Amino acid sequence: LNRYLKEMDEAIESTIGHATLIEQNLRKSSSNQDVAKLERRIGGFTRLINVHMVRVQRLTGMIVRMNAIRSGEIRSLIESEQRKIVLTDFFEDFVETLDDAPILDPDTDTDSSRPRLKVIVPSHLAVLAAPRFLTTVLRDILRNAIMYSMRGTPITIVAFAGSRESTIQIDISDEGYGIRASEFARVFAPFERSQQPQIISEFGYGLSLHLCKYEIEAMDGLMWFESQEGGGTTFSLRLPAWRNDSPSASSSSAT
Repeated sequence: LNRYLKEMDEAIESTIGHATLIEQNLRKSSSNQDVAKLERRIGGFTRLINVHMVRVQRLTGMIVRMNAIRSGEIRSLIESEQRKIVLTDFFEDFVETLDDAPILDPDTDTDSSRPRLKVIVPSHLAVLAAPRFLTTVLRDILRNAIMYSMRGTPITIVAFAGSRESTIQIDISDEGYGIRASEFARVFAPFERSQQPQIISEFGYGLSLHLCKYEIEAMDGLMWFESQEGGGTTFSLRLPAWRNDSPSASSSSAT
């Protein structure tokens, strides 16, 4: 954790430095200075500021999530928010709002991820879960699927009832680089990242999947994955199916 707090401090220091450079450039600019040149220079600084601040925001968000898990607060948070989630409605809103907030690091290709997604969800499926936490988990899994696969390759989300219909399974599958068997132990470990060249070259903290697993388990669910190097990866979530006698904060459907 100290490593990432140090990284956050360096990002803030770098942002202050770039903001100072912008101020100095504006102060030194003259009325006859090439406006285009000044615009390019300041544009470069502002982009770096944006990259640093998005990363700091994401890291602080993960630290808040980790503290909730380690303190045990995650259970009470989920119990206060869990409710019936009709999956067709939920995923419709999930896909429509993907571009509202950046899902990828600013240094990564910023093309919309929506055209790559194929969602297959029967209309009758509903789970008992906390919508905010489920959304966060799915965004984290989707981020990995996008980052660690070739541009334009499909990503499929499929939901179906378990064999006894007391659970619902959600599979998120990509056709990406896959994970080496020797790296499997790192996947859910905190602050660990695969050492595969295609993965380590992308910016990341090695924390989000660790958080996702605990958050799904706090919703009385399970999370696991199957992968083959060069053959893509599937992350699976198993959540309690909604029943009329399910304990929840609200019996109304949520999206």
